[in-house]
This record gives sequence, C-alpha cells and structure tokens, in this order.
Amino acid sequence: MLHENKHISFFLKLGYFLLITLLLCLTARYGLSLGWPFLTAMLFSAIITKPVNFISKKTPLPRGLTTALFTLAILGVSSLCLYLLASFIFYRSKSFIDYLPYLADDIQQRLRLFETALDNALHEIFPMLKDVPFISLDSLLSQGSAQIDFMGLFSTVSSAAGSIPGALFTVVFIFMGTYFFTAQRDEIKLFLSNVISPSAFEAWDRLKEFLYKSVFRWIKAQLILICITCAEMTVAFMLLKQPYAFPLAAAISIVDALPILGVGTVLIPWSFFCLLTGSFEKALWLIVIYVLVLCVRNSLEPKIVGEKIGLNPFVTLLSLYVGFRLGGFFGMVFIPVAVLSILHLQELGYIQLWPQR
Repeated sequence: MLHENKHISFFLKLGYFLLITLLLCLTARYGLSLGWPFLTAMLFSAIITKPVNFISKKTPLPRGLTTALFTLAILGVSSLCLYLLASFIFYRSKSFIDYLPYLADDIQQRLRLFETALDNALHEIFPMLKDVPFISLDSLLSQGSAQIDFMGLFSTVSSAAGSIPGALFTVVFIFMGTYFFTAQRDEIKLFLSNVISPSAFEAWDRLKEFLYKSVFRWIKAQLILICITCAEMTVAFMLLKQPYAFPLAAAISIVDALPILGVGTVLIPWSFFCLLTGSFEKALWLIVIYVLVLCVRNSLEPKIVGEKIGLNPFVTLLSLYVGFRLGGFFGMVFIPVAVLSILHLQELGYIQLWPQR
C-alpha cells in the first residue's frame, strides 16, 4: 500500500504504471535505435564468455589474447553468414525479378477468375444487386501499378549507400564492445556491484535466471520448430512444383511461430483462393499440408518447448505489435521481454504496481 487512503494509493499505482509504460515506449522508440549495438555486443560477449573462461583457466594464454581470438572468430562467422545470406537474397531476387512478368500474368488471370466467381456468388445470394457493378480488381491493380514512385525508390537506394560509413563504424563498435565486455568482465561486475544496491543486484540476478529459463529457452525451442516446419513445407511445395518453395516455406514458418497466428493464417486463405479460381487439386493439397504441419507441431511442441514463456498469447501479440511500431525488429524482441520482466519483478515483490492476490 503506497498510501493509507486506498483511492490515493490506486492513483499512485496507476501513475507508476503509466510512467513505466511511457519509459518502455520511449526506450523502444529512441533507446533501441541507439542501444542495439551495445545489446548486440553484450549478446556476443555472453556467447564467448564460457569458452574464454575455460581456456584461460586450462591454458597459460592471457585472457586478453583468448578474448581477441574468439572475437575474431565471431566476426568471421558473422561475416560468412551475412555473405551467404546476401548472396542467397541477391540471386533469388534476380531470378524472382526475371519471373515477375510471368507471375503478373498468372495473378491477373487468377484474379479475373476470382472476380467472376465472386460476382456470380454475390448475384446468386443477392438477386436485387444483379445490375449493380462491383469493384473491378483489374482497375485496382492498374491504379496500384500507376502509383509506383521510382524517384522515391532511387532516393532510398541513395540514402542506403550514404549510410555505409555509419554501418562500418557500428560494426567496429560492436566487436570492440564484445572484446571489452569479455576481457574486463570481472572489473565491470565489480564496478556495478559498488554502484548498484545489493537488493537491485539480487533482483537482476534472479530476473536474469528467470529470463534464461523461460524466454531464451522458449526462443530456442521456437527456432527448432520453425526449422522443422520450414523443412516440411519446403518438401511439400517442391512436390507441388511451387516456385520459390524455400523462401515461401520460411516466411510461413515464421508466421506460424507468432502467437495466435499459425500456418492456417496463410494456407487456408490460399486454398480458398485456389478453390475459387478452379485449382481444386492444389487447394486440396494445401489443406493436406496444413493438417500435416498442424499435427506434427502439436505432437512435437510439448516435448521441445517444455515450458511456456508465461505471457498470455494476446498480450504477447500486442507487445510484438507495439514493439514493432516503436522500435522495429529490436522493439519486437525488447517489449515482450520487458513486459514479462515487470510481471516477474511484481511476483517476486521487488515492485508493486497492483495488489498481489
């Protein structure tokens, strides 16, 4: 109880809650754009700290040299992964651009079939609207294509090229930060223990342990499930001779990992569209793929995930959306973790924003 008067106490708690929410929003909106290299350096440091500690204890190599070698190894692996990803995106984009004219013709034909089927269905259901023309999809497509801003695209490419020096500086900062966070880890912990109160330090240790057990294990489990779903759907799409089977399967697998959403969010409307445009066999196979993926995921998820993140699925989805709108990709990661951290600190009794039950 913040005040003897329960009404005043309620408004004080509401004020604290709104203040924390505002701070989270400001952090996601402005802090993450500045702090994500710092967080990335901390993540890389956490990855290499255990092997650096092991080698430093078992060999006479200085800790600074061991840290430098592992930092260079992380730099090499990251550069190789980025190179492979950029190459894959470049060659896939090139082939996709070559395929676009055929894809556009196919989409227009399917949309005309869909428009005809929809027109007939609506006129059957509502005979009084027989003489009322509906919106033409062809006109919508022509309007959309006419509004492409090529100058805006050129400006975007130019600004991206101009940001290369800043990107290089950020990369240097990340890996220098990785080195110092690892090589001087004990000095940093000693400094923080002298600056931060023991209760706050204890709260941070307990929160870090909780986040590792719940959030990071959950993320690891979801990545495994994404890979399994992606492999299933890639094989299925290849058997269906679907163009760009792997990128399409990867995108649907990521949608499947989001709370509330699933593969049905994509596959069911797609099968319905194929049904209306006359592709009955493909519609049937898409439903079969959906049922297969759903059964495999439901059978594997309890074994792989083990424990949930501890956040209501709707709250998780809302946090992801707010985080994305405020801070992009890093906001999607930060806001749900921040909300979960506040809930856990409330459970442990370090903060009290609402009465405990």
